Amino acid sequence: MIVGYEFGHRFPEWQRAQIKFARTEQFQQWFIASAPGNPVLLRCLELIRQRYTWKIESTLELTGPGVFSDAVHEFPEMKSPHAVEKEVEIRRHPPEAHFLSYPSESLFGYGQWKMWVFAAGRVNAAPMIAADDPTEGPENMVGHHFAGTWKKDKDMEDSQKRREAEAAKAT
Repeated sequence: MIVGYEFGHRFPEWQRAQIKFARTEQFQQWFIASAPGNPVLLRCLELIRQRYTWKIESTLELTGPGVFSDAVHEFPEMKSPHAVEKEVEIRRHPPEAHFLSYPSESLFGYGQWKMWVFAAGRVNAAPMIAADDPTEGPENMVGHHFAGTWKKDKDMEDSQKRREAEAAKAT
């Protein structure tokens, strides 16, 4: 399987909420590659079914980057005996610098199933990747012309207000 980070570092919770990401460390889902029967995609289906029965309606949580990121994160954690310990330590003593739970441009997996994680700059058109996370901005391999047509009007209004506020600050 091939996946890519949506951004080159983990966001603090307050910032995740502000930019309306589903997860503080999110994998994008507009570009993935996989063989049939991949356990990550099977896990996505399980999570979607579970969340559907819970009556979750948010696109980000039901079928979007939240559920996808959860399934992707679970895959390397299954064979990493110290993943929870490491996460507890990170939450107790957050690093000063940008970081990711699992390094990009790396291979993870077990048995016949492997997962390559691309750096955010390879699969994201956002120019902020290179500025914010220089090591996450190698040569772009995938173009994404984000339109956000799946978002509800309120989400788009909030995004527009945020862009206008940022533009006003810059002037």
